[in-house]
Amino acid sequence: MKRRDFLIGIGGAAMSPLGAKAQSGSVRRVGYLALGGRPVPPWIDAWLQGLRDNGYEEGRNLKIEWALAAGKRELLPAMAADLVQKNVEVIVAATSLGGVAAKKATRTIPIVVLARCSTVKAQRTYGPRALAEHLGTARTPLVC
Repeated sequence: MKRRDFLIGIGGAAMSPLGAKAQSGSVRRVGYLALGGRPVPPWIDAWLQGLRDNGYEEGRNLKIEWALAAGKRELLPAMAADLVQKNVEVIVAATSLGGVAAKKATRTIPIVVLARCSTVKAQRTYGPRALAEHLGTARTPLVC
């Protein structure tokens, strides 16, 4: 299976089919970074079901590294760095703050951010310089 097919499936397995089903024998590693804690949001069940529908099952051929900050935003940068150290293939960030932390932690691992915001809000949140730097280098949209 191509890496691109896998990444597309991770970002929207419940919404769009993968180009190919999961191959047996290989374990894919996904990092999930969230500002929240346990219990995880109810849509996570749908996301996991979408992954299963496409041949990925946690414990069989999928390992999800859960990084939950329990409302402590100051933990996000260290958690993102930890996901990078764990060699995940993609980081799924539930919030913009997680997306920014992940982007600062890696330039090589793809990041899927599940929340979006307007450019105006992003500029207020991150400042004009950070916004310009992101827009010049990012592979994913800046989110708030």
